[in-house]
Amino acid sequence: MVGIFDSGVGGLTALAALRRFCPLCDVAYFGDTAHLPYGSRSEGTIMHYATAAVSTLAALSPEAVLVACGTVSTVCLPKLAEGYRFPVFGIAEAGTAAALAAAPHGRIAVLGTEATIRTGVFSRMILARRPDAVLTCLACPMFVFLAESGMNRPDDPIARLAVARTLAPLLSNPPEAILLGCTHFPWLSSLISPLFPDAALIDCGAAAARALSLRLRFPAGQGKTCFYITDSAAAFQRAARAVSGRVPEGEFFEVPPAE
Repeated sequence: MVGIFDSGVGGLTALAALRRFCPLCDVAYFGDTAHLPYGSRSEGTIMHYATAAVSTLAALSPEAVLVACGTVSTVCLPKLAEGYRFPVFGIAEAGTAAALAAAPHGRIAVLGTEATIRTGVFSRMILARRPDAVLTCLACPMFVFLAESGMNRPDDPIARLAVARTLAPLLSNPPEAILLGCTHFPWLSSLISPLFPDAALIDCGAAAARALSLRLRFPAGQGKTCFYITDSAAAFQRAARAVSGRVPEGEFFEVPPAE
């Protein structure tokens, strides 16, 4: 069994990718919707919530845990991963590799939450591998709200305006690759792509799920998914339906949030 952790429905993009690579793998998905969003919180608070989430998954004896949250992956992953018998993976490394592969001239834009951009982790990873890369890093605080609210349709005027205004700084020098450093952001791809038709959109969650499937040999399960939600499971299902058009299949459980 593999654990997947995110603050909300963003990690469903990573779950969908993992299902493509490992269809019979059993998955436990932890959605900390009681504390959504993480991106504007302090490092200590993020670490506190993330530790509680991974500890809950640890009690289920996973083979590995994928932190499908860009904020946690960049703010506190090394410390978070300490002390477990199973590996804890983030999305930053795989996303960085995919962005570099998609940018032959090194023009890369990194989109993330405020906390992710503040850490500079993606920038350091990219520049360590390609010092001549031309980077633009943008905090996109509205994007998680848009995704969780299901405001991700290209015909939604409010969503279209919010995305266009946020990404306006990229228009003067369009990137070759746009690294979506939060797993909520792929839900907005249909709003981002028309602004940058020649840029590759890098889904970090999908890249991390693929890397995880190649790195580990999972025992065949039944393809079962269990969702552990710290707030209303019904609200999580509504958000999933709003953003993707359907409710993910599996069993749903409500668990107490970290205090």
